[in-house]
Amino acid sequence: MKPDGYFVIDYFNKDFLMKNLVPTTVFSENGLKITQNRSIEGIRIIKEIIIENNGHNEQFYESVRLFSYEEILFFIKKAGFTIFKQYGDYFGNDYVIETSPRLIIFVVK
Repeated sequence: MKPDGYFVIDYFNKDFLMKNLVPTTVFSENGLKITQNRSIEGIRIIKEIIIENNGHNEQFYESVRLFSYEEILFFIKKAGFTIFKQYGDYFGNDYVIETSPRLIIFVVK
């Protein structure tokens, strides 16, 4: 990264996610039935995606490590970055650990 360059981190807010996890969603899109099952297993969020298409099912899995706000700040500082701005959602609202769905951090080197 160039000196004075910016880097953006857009990540889950672990604390909010753990309290507000939606275990299952089902919806239709372009004639497909899509089911998403979510669970937290240890320090990971696991998502199973099932796509039903004319009696044929396809399954996909996602597994993402959950980092706390403090852990992310530690990694940012360890890498030599400085926080420029941070937000709690895509609308530019302040980050509040209990209520923000996202953690969006702008850092500079």
